[in-house]
Amino acid sequence: MNEFLNPKSMLTPGVAGSLMMFLVNGIGCQFPELPMRYMALFMSFLIGSVVWFSELEGRAPMIQKGIYWVLNSLVIFVVGFGTANLAADATAKTPPQDPHAIHLLVPTSAYAATITVAAPTGNEPSQSQLNEMAAKLAKERAENEQLKRELEASKRPPAPPPSKPSQESKQQFFKRW
Repeated sequence: MNEFLNPKSMLTPGVAGSLMMFLVNGIGCQFPELPMRYMALFMSFLIGSVVWFSELEGRAPMIQKGIYWVLNSLVIFVVGFGTANLAADATAKTPPQDPHAIHLLVPTSAYAATITVAAPTGNEPSQSQLNEMAAKLAKERAENEQLKRELEASKRPPAPPPSKPSQESKQQFFKRW
């Protein structure tokens, strides 16, 4: 029991699981046709096979080493699975759906028109000046409406992903298994 509660022993599954997760994600990015969950299970059992070369070699029977191998490999797999999901959530492009989450709005640049105001002279503007200002106002309103439509389009939920993996999903390193 003392060996189990040793901090060094507790770190081992975390390090092995993280190592396995990085190896699987690295291979999975290069070979997307390979199923990541089975590759992770294989890699976990490969890393867990170190128990066969441990110092229990002469003292423990083969059945005991086999049980340790299976249990350690499953722990490595579960730790790697959890780490991969945490990393996928942390690097996801969509904001969290938590209603209590704080969303920061990043201001974008806005283009302002130069407005010149004539000094009041006491004279009424001429009809041509009024027509010019009305045309300018109509143009700016049309531009504002276009910008509103673009803003609304950017707020819409994204379309469902295509059946074939897109180029963007191939480039994502941390994926859910």
